[in-house]
Amino acid sequence: LKCFIEEAHKRDINVVAFTQTFIEHIDTMKSGSIDYYLLDYNGDRGSGLLDVCNDEVQDQLLIYYKELVTKYNFDKVEYDIIRYPSSNLYQYLDVDVIPDTVKIVDYGYTIYSMNKFMDLYNLTGDLKELIKTNKDVRKNWLIFKEQELIDFISNCTKEMKEINNEVLITAAVLNNINIAKKAYLQDYEKWLNIGIVDEIEIM
Repeated sequence: LKCFIEEAHKRDINVVAFTQTFIEHIDTMKSGSIDYYLLDYNGDRGSGLLDVCNDEVQDQLLIYYKELVTKYNFDKVEYDIIRYPSSNLYQYLDVDVIPDTVKIVDYGYTIYSMNKFMDLYNLTGDLKELIKTNKDVRKNWLIFKEQELIDFISNCTKEMKEINNEVLITAAVLNNINIAKKAYLQDYEKWLNIGIVDEIEIM
């Protein structure tokens, strides 16, 4: 790979590391804790994606990305699958009580991440019940998850730029910004504005 990049650069060809960030492709993750993977409101692991809010997941991904830019002279590193699975929880933000929780499609309900959220907001009780009955908790839960994603991208980009300030950091993103923001918590306009990615690649 080092040889390939070197030869490409001799020919003025840029080489991009296209990565699928929160998909289970790192061996240490695959053999790690079940809490590494997102669970939905009903406790199912249907998405196969890693839990954005898990600090251990974030730490291992940081190691992975730092290695990419330490070992190899890539021109660009692109985040893909840099989001949560599709959620419909935003549709219930103005509802006092969600009458039928079977209809809730939302992810992040590992014990690790639920406890992290409950501690942050000084809450007690059953988070899933609070999601059902308290619209403020619903709103804060989405804010919490979005901020965890932003903090991870910010830290990861910062670490890579400290190693190689010339590498471009980009993100493959959904083509509808409103759906991306509401359903996937992928507010890439904000990412660009605060400078945690250099470019976006509209899918």
